[in-house]
Amino acid sequence: MLSRCIVPALAVCLLGGCALAPRAPATPAFDPRSTPILLYAGPAPAEAQRLSARLAAVSAVREDGGIVPLRVVDPEVTPQGGPAQRLVATGALPSGRYSGLEVTVADAAVAGPDGVTPLRLPEAPTHLDLPFSAAEGRGLVVDWELDLKAALVDGFRFVPAFRATIPIRPVAGLIGLASLTDEGLVLTFDRRSGRVAGVTPVGRRPVGIAVDGARRRAYVAVAGDDALVAIDLEQGVVLLRRPLRGGDEPVDLALTPDGATLLVANEGSSSVSFVDAQGLSESSRITVGEAPVAVLLDRQGKTAFVTCRRANQVVALSTASPPVAVGAIATDPDPFRVVLSRTERRLYVAHEGSPYLVVADPGTFALVQRSFAGPGQTAISVDMTSDRVYLARRGTGKIEVFDPLSLLAIDRLPVSGDVAYMTLDRETASILAALPKIGRIDRVSPVSGSLEGTVAAGPGVRFVALAGER
Repeated sequence: MLSRCIVPALAVCLLGGCALAPRAPATPAFDPRSTPILLYAGPAPAEAQRLSARLAAVSAVREDGGIVPLRVVDPEVTPQGGPAQRLVATGALPSGRYSGLEVTVADAAVAGPDGVTPLRLPEAPTHLDLPFSAAEGRGLVVDWELDLKAALVDGFRFVPAFRATIPIRPVAGLIGLASLTDEGLVLTFDRRSGRVAGVTPVGRRPVGIAVDGARRRAYVAVAGDDALVAIDLEQGVVLLRRPLRGGDEPVDLALTPDGATLLVANEGSSSVSFVDAQGLSESSRITVGEAPVAVLLDRQGKTAFVTCRRANQVVALSTASPPVAVGAIATDPDPFRVVLSRTERRLYVAHEGSPYLVVADPGTFALVQRSFAGPGQTAISVDMTSDRVYLARRGTGKIEVFDPLSLLAIDRLPVSGDVAYMTLDRETASILAALPKIGRIDRVSPVSGSLEGTVAAGPGVRFVALAGER
C-alpha cells in the first residue's frame, strides 16, 4: 500500500465517471511541501524463475551519509507473472542531494534438482549509485531492474544487483494523469507503455483533473484544501495554487474548449465556480442542487451539465456571462455522472442508487428513456466512434457494453476488479479503468475484448485524465 490506511474516496472528472464513496482521511500520506519518492520494479528476467528473494529494507542515502528509510510495499524481488511494473517502496524525502539507494535483502534461495537451496546474503546493505536531488513540492520516480548475472555470485551467494534509473517523462501528447486521493498525489504515466514516469504532491484529497494539452497544463481539484492547483505537464511541478472558499470541497473540473475558463463543481457548498484558468481566480459562481459531484461541458462549451447527487437532478447551466441555470433534469436516486452521445442528442445518466440508466434530451431536458442496466453502477463512458455506452458495476469484474439506442447489453469486457472511473483513450484505442482496491489502472481493448496492460498506480487511484482528450 502507499499509505497506512486506504479509504475509498470520491473521484469524478470531465471524462467518464465514478460513484461517490466515503471520504479519505483529512491528512494525506504526502505533504505538498515534501518530496515523495516512488520506487518501481520492472518484470523479473525469465531466467530468474528458479530464484526467490525478498527485500528487508530500502533507504535513500544522502550525500552526507544520512539514511532516510523508505516503506517497502512489495518485498518480492522475482515474482512470476503479474503486471509488468510493480510499486516496491515509497517514502517522503527531506530536501537535499542524494547519492543513491541502500538495499537489504531478508532472504534468498534457488530451486534445483535436489530442492531449494538458501543463498548467502551480504552482511551489510548494498549501495545502488543514483545521484539525485530532492526539492520541496517535487516528486521522484525511480525504476529498477534486477541484473541476474551480477546478483548470483559463485552459485551460492546473492547480492541485490539492481540497475536504478530515473525515467524520462513521456511527451505531452502521451501523458496520462491519475489522482491518488488518500496520498495527496497526482501520478504521470505513459499511455502507451503504462509505466509511471512522475509524481507530484498537491495537497489533501485531490480528486478531479482537467488537462489543457495546448498549454501543457493540468488542473486539479484539491477537495481537502478547498483549493485548485495548476501543474506543469512537462516538469511535473505545481505552477500555481489558489484557495476557493472554505467548505467548497471542489471535486470536479471542466475546461472550456478555448482553455480560458474552468468550471468547478463544489460538493461542499453546492455551487459551481467559474475560474480564470490562467491565474485560477474566481470570476463568478452559481448555486446548484445539493452535492454537485460532476460537471460536463458540451463540445462547444456553451452548456454545462452538473450532476447533483443528493438533489437527484442534473442542472444545466449556460456558460455565457453571467452564467445562469437554464434547466434541470430529474433523475433516479444518487446520480453520479452524465455523458453525452457522439451527436450530443442524448444525455446518459448513471446512478449508484438505482439499477436504471436514464436518457434525457440535452436540448429540452426532457426524459426520453429509462432502461434497466443493473444495480451497483460505478462508472460510465461513451465511445465517440461507435456511440456505444460502457458501464461498470460493482462486483461484476466486467465493463458492460450497451447499444446506444436500445440500451441492451451487447458485450462484456474483462477488468481485474471494481471500476471507480473509466475513460476512452483514442491514442491507444482502449479503455482506461481505475481500480482503487487493487491500485491499478487496467487498459482494455473494446476491439479484442481483452486486457492489454496495466498501470501500477497504487491503492486508492480514483481518477484518470488524458492529455489531448475531452
